[in-house]
Amino acid sequence: MANLSFKIKLLHNSTLPIKEVDSDMTIRELVDSVIIHQEYPLQDDGQKDIEYYLENGKGERLSLDDTLTQAGVQIDEVLTMRSSSAHIPPPRRGEQTPAPAGMVNAYVQLLDLNRTELESFPLDKKVGEVLNEIIQKHKLPARDVKLKEGKFYQLFSKAFGSVMHEGMTLREAKVPNFDTLIVSTKEVPG
Repeated sequence: MANLSFKIKLLHNSTLPIKEVDSDMTIRELVDSVIIHQEYPLQDDGQKDIEYYLENGKGERLSLDDTLTQAGVQIDEVLTMRSSSAHIPPPRRGEQTPAPAGMVNAYVQLLDLNRTELESFPLDKKVGEVLNEIIQKHKLPARDVKLKEGKFYQLFSKAFGSVMHEGMTLREAKVPNFDTLIVSTKEVPG
């Protein structure tokens, strides 16, 4: 099992870098996470389901059931996102409904689970408490099975491009509404 880094050319000509994902991830899981991250609609204006898929650099459609390895995805390859709909509105991040008073909405990206979910948190909750809540809610493993040692997690703010201090509240950290909070393992030397 290896990790891959590559790019996806999105529907509106922007590029999404994908860094260090498990090569055993399926194309379906990857497509689903891009749909969530980019907030692509699941149905068109006529209420017909929209199908999303990826093409490799040769323009060949990748099977949703294949893993990245089975699909032959290479390091630094550029995949292209496609859809069955002629018109997909661009993502509207920042135009969403504001969070209720005293709360912040955030996309929680769980790297270990290759999943992103929209969640709400009280602004006066400490970053460490938010992290523990996420760990418990999503049942993130406390131990690394391969290394047989404890796993430590950290919360990274995409808006600020840095790891958040666990002792600060979300208000003190000035977490913006609809920030992406990335939960990743913390490397502990030893």
